Amino acid sequence: MAVVECAVIDRGEAFRKALERSMETFGRRGHVEVRFTYLTWSNAWYELVERIVHRAAPDVMEIGSTWALTFRAMEALRPFTSAEIRAIGGLDRYLLPLWQAARIDEAIWGVPWLADLRLVFYRKDALEKAGIEERSFRFLKDPTDFEGALHSLARVGDLLPWVVPTQAERNTIHHIASWVWSYGGSFVSPDGELHFAEGPSMQGILAYFRLGLLMGCPIPLLSAVEADQVFWQGRAAATIGGWWLWHYAEEALRARIGLALPPGPPFLGGSLLVVWQESRSPEAAFAVLGSLVRPETMLALCRAPGMPLPAQPDLLPDLFSTMPESEVEVLRTGFYYANSFPNFSLWGILEDRLNRVFGQIWRDLLPCPENAEEIIRGHLRNAQAALSRIIPRPNARAG
Repeated sequence: MAVVECAVIDRGEAFRKALERSMETFGRRGHVEVRFTYLTWSNAWYELVERIVHRAAPDVMEIGSTWALTFRAMEALRPFTSAEIRAIGGLDRYLLPLWQAARIDEAIWGVPWLADLRLVFYRKDALEKAGIEERSFRFLKDPTDFEGALHSLARVGDLLPWVVPTQAERNTIHHIASWVWSYGGSFVSPDGELHFAEGPSMQGILAYFRLGLLMGCPIPLLSAVEADQVFWQGRAAATIGGWWLWHYAEEALRARIGLALPPGPPFLGGSLLVVWQESRSPEAAFAVLGSLVRPETMLALCRAPGMPLPAQPDLLPDLFSTMPESEVEVLRTGFYYANSFPNFSLWGILEDRLNRVFGQIWRDLLPCPENAEEIIRGHLRNAQAALSRIIPRPNARAG
């Protein structure tokens, strides 16, 4: 019997039970023993890199969608053949942005598994009280219109119109991305040209932080969990976050929550399943991967409370059969309107630095200084200058 080690991100007891239950039948039928190794997002990168370096990586690994290029450069991944991609449903079954993350040098090195789509969550009763038409709010694409809607929410009721994390958090860059993209900006070009402190990118970041002033003065210091709690406990009219917010809202509140797209394409992240280049049982490893992406497995996993979304949009109707069609429409539109970060080898360095810079910006903005825009511009320009010494411009490398 072949033994396949499969390393995945641990998302709690319900996830583990659903995963192991889904694979029991496969193991008996395929004469494969599947041994799961559970990691956390905070340690997965380091643990997998260490095991790759020591040539002892798991046969199948769940990796962040932005990790594929680095792992490919480490010669850690086995490419998938066209026949294998057809065997798991073909390219059209999965989300295009995640395929783009998995495609390197015209080969495919990972299969989309779970998706992280950033959405705006809002209180329907707050919109009604502010006189905001719900359908239009769901699909606002202009950040100025979105800001105007939040100002309208601020003028009525006793809820905060907006709440987001105001500490250094890995989620902040995922939120800000929509505002950057809405202005036509980018953080970095695929070949390493830095843009986040320039022109439209700067305008998008300024627009995002400007919304923080609607949280009161002084602006509250909130972690991601604390910001989520403010919303799901019913103390804020709108927020932005991952799909898990829907599950964590109090039952009585959930009926009053609606979904909307952020201004600009929503960020779509997620994970890929990859096969270790030196797996002793590559055929069995691919068979395990194929079982993990079966629609039945995906539905079982994603029905657990607080889980991500499946990377297969066609599963949404089954997954959300009890949800109003208007909310499913937002999810479906978000999937196809979404954008992802570029497949850039030094993205991890850039993201880590920007997350710390965004935390510094929030710290300086908490007392609502009059020169808030100057503070933001200064931090971003300093960060871009510092990163340029690590990530030189393409023409500098060429010279």
